[in-house]
Amino acid sequence: MQYGLYLLFLCLQLAGATARADIAWQSVDSIRLAIESRVAQELEKQATVYRMEPLRLDGRLRLPACESPLEAFILSGQKGSGYFSVGVRCAGVKPWTIYHKVHVNIYQPVVLLKNEVRQGAVIRESDVFLDNRDLTALRGGYFGDTSLVTGQVARRTLPGGLILNPDHLLIPPPVARGQQVSIRFGSSGFQIAMPGIALSDGRMGQRIRVRNAESGKIVEGTVTAPGVVSVD
Repeated sequence: MQYGLYLLFLCLQLAGATARADIAWQSVDSIRLAIESRVAQELEKQATVYRMEPLRLDGRLRLPACESPLEAFILSGQKGSGYFSVGVRCAGVKPWTIYHKVHVNIYQPVVLLKNEVRQGAVIRESDVFLDNRDLTALRGGYFGDTSLVTGQVARRTLPGGLILNPDHLLIPPPVARGQQVSIRFGSSGFQIAMPGIALSDGRMGQRIRVRNAESGKIVEGTVTAPGVVSVD
């Protein structure tokens, strides 16, 4: 009797093994391809230069083969650089969903200094250039256009080759003390403009005193644009 029970147990084991052998599994390569294609689609629509690190999926992964095409999706909140969290789902008879992280290096032009700029010096167009850099490695911010930094003032002495970020620069006020400005009198429908000299720095919307360059008279007005002081 014990021998008969042993044979029954052996038959059940063999039947189970045969059933498992008949199950079709989703290939790991197809899952990898779905993830890579979705990330590439997201980055290429932004005309972005990138490098995706090879995906390392567990070769022992066992998921039922999907009767319909796999659907890959990027989780909400991703910024398009660094790590992407990507999901892959099967909406077939035996649905399943898995998630995987993908590391991507994003390369875009950023503004660098050609040479050293001393503290207090104005950044000129000849001082800067654009070069591709990995944005995932930049933690302090960056500029993507040289026009955003030209005319600004170095907060401290900056070395050549530095990737400029907002902390490196002082944004000059729209009107600086001693600057020649345009004094505008009147309303929006009728205005008279004449040259003047600012007697103090002025931010947008701030009231400052200016000297009329022709009469020498000092008046007070509001900074309404770079180099412009409007008097009511």
